[in-house]
Amino acid sequence: MVAGCSGPERPLQVPERGPQRAAGEPTSADVPDTHPFYRYIGTLSTSGITVGCPSVNYCPDAPLTRGQMAVFPAKALGLHRAD
Repeated sequence: MVAGCSGPERPLQVPERGPQRAAGEPTSADVPDTHPFYRYIGTLSTSGITVGCPSVNYCPDAPLTRGQMAVFPAKALGLHRAD
């Protein structure tokens, strides 16, 4: 297990989902079907695990914070915080 960083937490901004294509196909303009991670991005996108940037792009080369990364396994495993 890796310890977290100290410092103020920033709220995670979750953009609304855009139009969907067939299962496993990205809806992002910046992820062509020749992209090496096209199918993985499509699977994560269509399953609702991630939606990418708040636009029509996925931004596959954008940096990811530790907080944002925590959302991926939590959504994939169906983990939800009890409020």
